[in-house]
Amino acid sequence: GHVFTCQIPNGARQFHIFWVGDNLFFLHNFPRKLLRRAHREALSKKLKALGEKEFWGHFQNFWKIFGTQKSWLLIGPFDNEANRGLTTAFPPEREFDPAKFYRGKTDPVHWFAYADWTPRGSVDFTRIFRPKDNVCAYALSAVRSPVRQRVFIRLGTNDGCILWVNGKRVFTQPKPGRAILDKDIVPVTLKKGENRILLKVCQGGAGWGFYFRVTDERGQPISNLTFHSVEEKP
Repeated sequence: GHVFTCQIPNGARQFHIFWVGDNLFFLHNFPRKLLRRAHREALSKKLKALGEKEFWGHFQNFWKIFGTQKSWLLIGPFDNEANRGLTTAFPPEREFDPAKFYRGKTDPVHWFAYADWTPRGSVDFTRIFRPKDNVCAYALSAVRSPVRQRVFIRLGTNDGCILWVNGKRVFTQPKPGRAILDKDIVPVTLKKGENRILLKVCQGGAGWGFYFRVTDERGQPISNLTFHSVEEKP
């Protein structure tokens, strides 16, 4: 991929454009660290035109272009005072029972279905859960694969996270930070049939949520995978 910087002609706003193959999307305030690593090239007229369209409110459909997963079962919030939530094994790590209520941070909580088909590619927990400070929440989904295959889970969370695939912990990221598409890349092997994916994301304050997608080695969506909700006990 390539990252470009685009200054709108009136000078009012700057955009960072991420280009993967023939696909384009925009990130505002894209991290300078990633910009330094990316190729710096001159913008074409087409990119400038797209930047102007974004400036005037014509947003790119992020999740369609990159295949981010936007349909989950969610549960939370659980307590994360003193940043202890990431290392605390709350009930969703031990069992899945869609009919059961558990003790949350302030009220009983239970699994519920969530889907967001707006153009943004992330799942924004601040729009979903209350309270939204010093808390953790879980997202659960299933991906069906016709064959055993190696894939790459690409995620970015705000803040720390733990990722399980088929009950096995495959990734832990304890540091606070912004949710950025493909910030972390986790190679995993999916079995033939249903594969359960559980993601825990903890939060101190401000932003809270995640990007999540499953791709091949080149970062392209895999056409033979299908996502669906988990509705039954294992």
